[in-house]
Amino acid sequence: MAPNALTDDDVLIRSRNKNMKDKVCRDQFAAEVAAGKECDEYPFASTREGAGQRKVDSDPKTQIWNFSIWPVIKVHNGAAGNHKQTFEMQYRLLNEDPFWVIVD
Repeated sequence: MAPNALTDDDVLIRSRNKNMKDKVCRDQFAAEVAAGKECDEYPFASTREGAGQRKVDSDPKTQIWNFSIWPVIKVHNGAAGNHKQTFEMQYRLLNEDPFWVIVD
């Protein structure tokens, strides 16, 4: 398994990740979304390995279905995202920097 790699503020990659995550979320978790939750995803939307990753970048038919999503409380998701962004800035994770996520 390879490490994740941050993407710079590449609108295409981030938008593709978010759009795929939102589509699957609406399809799989409609009741939770209607109740005010939003889906969180892994790998993160800010990585090249996010929900929108493709084998051939220009071909949507080569979608790599290697991500997970789960409905969470919006405030919690926003707070976690802010914490992650602060970590990335503090430790100077830049575009294309590889990193691992370890869960204890």
